[in-house]
Amino acid sequence: MAPLALPFMDILDRISLSLYTNPTLPPGLYQLIAPKLPTRPTPGSTIPNLASVSTDDGSVQTNLSSVTGATGLRTAFTSRFGTSVPIPNPDPALQSLLPATVCLKELIGNDEVPRNEAGNPMCLAFHLRGLCNSTCCRQPDHARPLTADNKNTLSIWVIDTLAKRRVAGAITS
Repeated sequence: MAPLALPFMDILDRISLSLYTNPTLPPGLYQLIAPKLPTRPTPGSTIPNLASVSTDDGSVQTNLSSVTGATGLRTAFTSRFGTSVPIPNPDPALQSLLPATVCLKELIGNDEVPRNEAGNPMCLAFHLRGLCNSTCCRQPDHARPLTADNKNTLSIWVIDTLAKRRVAGAITS
């Protein structure tokens, strides 16, 4: 039996009109399409929507990636933790190492996080999640782009620590 053809144009039309309802998904997958904001945005802050943007060359772009969970438009907002600090050039390879269902505190446990070339501890939220806050204790790491060596060190640390936590039963997903 051949699979049914999906009405992609109809789905895209519903998304652009904000009429689309998300299907029922397991919690781990739902977090990928509907991440929770730490707190309610303050008046004047912007949240990505599905508005179309015309570019100089006449083409139309949307920030649909904010719905799909792909790296896309991130805007600043203010919370009780200060102002959010989005990473200017996110690395999709680094961000794909840590599943959205794994809490950074569970990952770190009692271990030390890796240090950058300046000797400062790396901010995992900034590099792995793409967003941190202005009152972060690892804020000096926000100002430095990761070098290839730092990316390699962080990647190895995340993979090894994630495996170690799963074996110990601290992380189940």
